[in-house]
Amino acid sequence: MLYQIMDYRALAPRDLAKSRTIKLEGELIGYSIFLLVESGATHNFIARELLSSLNMEVTPTDLFNVGLANGSKCSSQGICHVVCVKVGSYTVVVVACLLDLGGVDIILGRAWLETVGQTTNDWQRKTISFDNHNQTISLQGYHLHEHPQTFALQGLLQSLA
Repeated sequence: MLYQIMDYRALAPRDLAKSRTIKLEGELIGYSIFLLVESGATHNFIARELLSSLNMEVTPTDLFNVGLANGSKCSSQGICHVVCVKVGSYTVVVVACLLDLGGVDIILGRAWLETVGQTTNDWQRKTISFDNHNQTISLQGYHLHEHPQTFALQGLLQSLA
């Protein structure tokens, strides 16, 4: 099976800031994390290092390949069936595949976007809005220049280990 993901790790910060992604701050098990909403990713992904550091349950899977936008592939295995992340007052609940992610903790891909239905994205203001049970939910992201020294939780947890 081949999943797709944008190779955001290869982008310079100025390129990521211009890309059609939205970077969000969230909370997972009481820890602040960084999420990337990425419509180019077929699935949701969670940083392998984050799961092991937080002792979250991982279900073993067969090895799967992830195709990156630059044409290369990487392999991984494992899935986390219930990932609950608080973003503002909204709780995102997803199934996420394990992957070495680098600068973000979770990627919300089309698998999540399809569950929320039609979205309105303001790429300049870095917002994504959608209806949830007759209520409009707006998630406010940020521009990288607003948070130049942001670190994914996985990296901080690794440095403490």
